[in-house]
Amino acid sequence: MALYPDGVDFSTFWNQDGSPDLDPNFIPINGALSVLERFGRRMISRSGDYDNEEVGVDIDSYTNAMMGDRDLQALSSRIQEQAGQEEGIAKLEIQNRQTTDGKVYLPCNITMADKSTWQMVFSLTDDNLPRIALIAPTVF
Repeated sequence: MALYPDGVDFSTFWNQDGSPDLDPNFIPINGALSVLERFGRRMISRSGDYDNEEVGVDIDSYTNAMMGDRDLQALSSRIQEQAGQEEGIAKLEIQNRQTTDGKVYLPCNITMADKSTWQMVFSLTDDNLPRIALIAPTVF
């Protein structure tokens, strides 16, 4: 994985209004958000993209795939494995949801090392952007 100065990163996903959230001024992010964006990149990267076969899931390869229970469980296990390798993520709980027309949504509750809780949803259908939605922290 790329190394960033002082643990900062740059936001690269989509806003809720469907526009890119990469700030044209490249304003750095840090903390939990930086960790989650790194984790999100693991999900869209192929194994070996970072010179390490252990890193990457390539969720795009599952877009519009008709997946059985075993396939969904295998994908969920791979996502769990990647979360376990990401420093700063304490726990990830994932739910598998597949609609009758084969669209797959994988909502995740992520507990960070700092105890904040975030939600991330992977959408494996080509007609529903964004493919990764990162939702603000929840407070219990």
